[in-house]
Amino acid sequence: MATKTWEIVNMERDLEDGYVKLVSYVVSSKEGSNTYTYGDVVFLPKPSTLAAYNTLTEEVVIGWVKARLNELNSENTIHRSVAEIEAIVDSGLAKTITPTTAKGTPW
Repeated sequence: MATKTWEIVNMERDLEDGYVKLVSYVVSSKEGSNTYTYGDVVFLPKPSTLAAYNTLTEEVVIGWVKARLNELNSENTIHRSVAEIEAIVDSGLAKTITPTTAKGTPW
């Protein structure tokens, strides 16, 4: 069974108030030694109340990213929903484990 992992790889914030405006994330699906990864960046709107930057945890920010992706997806933007992203990594992993195409030349 594949294990999905969400990870925050970078964040951009305003130094004045700590507002995290851009988050780079990676979602991986892994089974045994096979891994398939999907990564993107999402803009977070400025909330009315900011959490102190030094108190943020990866879990909290992943929650923000997932909520924002689902919100953007429901607004018919180009962003994928959490379920779609997780399906992409599962499908990619399946193709890695059992490929249906190959590259190369016969000589």
